[in-house]
Amino acid sequence: MKRIPHYIVVCALLFLPLNLARAEGDAREPAAERTRLDARRQELEARALKLSQERDFLLFEKEFAVIDSKYLVLDPVSGRGQLKYRARVLLDFSFAAASKKERQALPPGPLSVTKKREDAKKRLELVFGPLLVLSSKDAATQDPAAMRIVLSGKEIRSVFFALEKGSMAYILP
Repeated sequence: MKRIPHYIVVCALLFLPLNLARAEGDAREPAAERTRLDARRQELEARALKLSQERDFLLFEKEFAVIDSKYLVLDPVSGRGQLKYRARVLLDFSFAAASKKERQALPPGPLSVTKKREDAKKRLELVFGPLLVLSSKDAATQDPAAMRIVLSGKEIRSVFFALEKGSMAYILP
């Protein structure tokens, strides 16, 4: 009869380190789980933002597919732009890619043409509010705070005469 209690004590002493290790692992596990969940949450938030921006662009294009108007799509990161009419690309052009500082100053989304400037020397500029100016290489912009996109002579003429005051441009993120 005395052997049974000794047997219980020996078994308890053998399994005690296992129970302590499991308890210690449980204490570390929630912190690791929390960091993993935080990383996953940030990843999902970034994905949701990207999908939201993509949805906004698709709604913009859908709206202009119905309206009888020309518009620009500009990607300052890659330095590419397109003049579009409905779902067709009329002109594909490139420009110097914007620096990171310039891209941060230029929010993604729609902008409208506020001014069209042409001087005596036939230098052309399209002004999109205080944020963006499309111009030819030799044009001296009057808006020093605005991001300036320089196009070749042929491209700026095509874009300048295709767009009117109030025409839209969409800046891709």
